[in-house]
Amino acid sequence: MMKHPARRDRPLDRSPHAVPAGALCRVALAALALCLFACGKSDGNFSPCVASPDCSGGRQCFTLNSGAGVCLGTCAAEQALCDGGEACVPPTAADGDWVCLPGGNVAIGGACNRSVDCDLGGVCVTDATITVCRRACDPRAPICAAGTQCSAWSDTRGYCAQIPVAPDMGTTAVDGG
Repeated sequence: MMKHPARRDRPLDRSPHAVPAGALCRVALAALALCLFACGKSDGNFSPCVASPDCSGGRQCFTLNSGAGVCLGTCAAEQALCDGGEACVPPTAADGDWVCLPGGNVAIGGACNRSVDCDLGGVCVTDATITVCRRACDPRAPICAAGTQCSAWSDTRGYCAQIPVAPDMGTTAVDGG
C-alpha cells in the first residue's frame, strides 16, 4: 500500500479563527473538571438535584413547579411547621420523606396551584371552589391570625381557615307600644 506524501502546496491555516493544536482538549478537560467539582453532592438547602441521593445531610430532592429539583430539609409527617417556620409538606416522590418547604411568592390568601407557591409557612388548600394559600397550623396548639381558626387535616396537621361570618340578619325593632 502506498502512503500519500505530505502535501506542501497548502499553506498552514493562519486565520485569526484557527484553533491551536490541543486547545479543544484543554477546553474539554476544563469543562470536565468544572462538572466534577459542581456536579457532586449538593451540600445545602436549595441546592439543585435530580433525585434525593444528589442531596446531602439527610435532605430530600423536591420538584418545583418549573420541574427543577432542589434539596430541602426533612421533617416528621406529624409536624405542621418546621423550626424555621416552613410548612412541612408531603414528598414529591412516593418513597421520600416530608420536607420543610421554603416560602414562595404568593401571599397567604392568594390563589395557588401547589404549596410551593405559598409564602413561608403556607400551604395550598381548596377553599370553596378555588385553591388558596393558607397558613399551616398544628391543631394541638393552634396559632392562627384573627378571623381564622385551625382546620385539622389530621390530629397534628391543619391550616388556618377563614371563620365563616354569620349573615347579618339586621336588627328588629321591639314595639314598645
